[in-house]
Amino acid sequence: MRKVNAPPMLNLYCNSVELLRIRQELITCISESMLLTEIYESQGKLVNRPNFKPFFADQVKFDNYLIESSKVNYIDDGPASTFEFDLAIKEFDNVLKSNVNFRNPDAVKMLVCTSGLEELRGILHYQLMHKQLLIIAVRYNQAMLDTHQRALCELELARKSISLPNSVIRIQNLFCKTGDGFSSE
Repeated sequence: MRKVNAPPMLNLYCNSVELLRIRQELITCISESMLLTEIYESQGKLVNRPNFKPFFADQVKFDNYLIESSKVNYIDDGPASTFEFDLAIKEFDNVLKSNVNFRNPDAVKMLVCTSGLEELRGILHYQLMHKQLLIIAVRYNQAMLDTHQRALCELELARKSISLPNSVIRIQNLFCKTGDGFSSE
């Protein structure tokens, strides 16, 4: 029979401090990602594309030749495996979120171990990558929308007889040649 070696107490204390730090970073990253997701979806609604989603619906299938079919991972069904929450890791490996439940003592015990911290770091890194991709998408969308949004605002101000310097639209093109008001062209 194999003997299981318990990790030293200093290692567990250091891991618990690291767990709290990663947890705080994950919470911050998730809240920023949620805000960016709302902005991304509102940009989609502005261009009549409300069905754009920043997440894949299902997990991306990868062929993993490193894991043998005879080996079973017993950690896959952790305390958070039944919860449904939008972490970016669900696109890559849905079972990694099985122990991300900080209210359950068994999950915290798993996360304090070195392998649990590695899983939590992987979740955090994937969430950070997802946040960076959302930042790029929001900025790219906004760069395309800015000119058109500015032109619409300038048009509303022109109807109120207010003109702006360096406007996107040419004021001369707005008026009819007969002087009857705005041109429909």
